[in-house]
Amino acid sequence: MILFPSVADQRVLCRAPNAGRRLFIMTRPVPISAQDQIFYALLREQGIDEPVKEFKFLENRRWRFDYAWIAEKVAVEVDGGIYGIGKRCPACGRRRVLGHTSVKGILRDMEKGNMAQAHGWCFLRFTPDQLMRPPALALITKSMKEDDD
Repeated sequence: MILFPSVADQRVLCRAPNAGRRLFIMTRPVPISAQDQIFYALLREQGIDEPVKEFKFLENRRWRFDYAWIAEKVAVEVDGGIYGIGKRCPACGRRRVLGHTSVKGILRDMEKGNMAQAHGWCFLRFTPDQLMRPPALALITKSMKEDDD
């Protein structure tokens, strides 16, 4: 596995009965997954530089863009887990319904997107499957080149 030099905090509140309500804070290098490598190769084919991964765009918030081209102010969010399958808790192994499928998660995503746009970012959202398809790549390419016009 290739590691990206930035670091992301993953804060997990475990609600399992045997774990109490402990907060697990894990700092980990952001890995470049196989999906990232394919995405980067597709971007190179379009003549687009690799984005910054996990870019924190506001100092007073914890929000990060999945992919960002800072000079062009273009951000891409990949909304995985939209079908209600949450991540496994590291303490108990149970799956939690969270992220983009809960009401709270949807509202949080809306706020993040609106704040990004209010600060001048072109904010694009895709599922992991959409990200690898020509329409998404065309939209990213168009967004990158609109600044040049």
